[in-house]
Amino acid sequence: MNAKNKSLDARICVTNTLAQEVEDRRERGHLEHETGKGIACNYKRFFITIENEVNEVVGVLEAYTAFAEIY
Repeated sequence: MNAKNKSLDARICVTNTLAQEVEDRRERGHLEHETGKGIACNYKRFFITIENEVNEVVGVLEAYTAFAEIY
C-alpha cells in the first residue's frame, strides 16, 4: 500500500479452483464477520450460469442467500 495516496497495488486472478487453505480462510473470515454481527450463517448456495449460443456454460457465478440478502 502506498501511504501517500493510500492506494493498493493488487492483482486479480480468475481461477477454477482454490487451494484448500485459501478456501478455509475465506470461509472462516466470512463466518466470523457474519456471526460478529449477530447473523445466523444458514446460507443456501446457488449458481447463475452464462451460456453461449450453443448452450455451453461459459461462466458461473456462485452465490449464497441469507434471509433477504444475496452474497
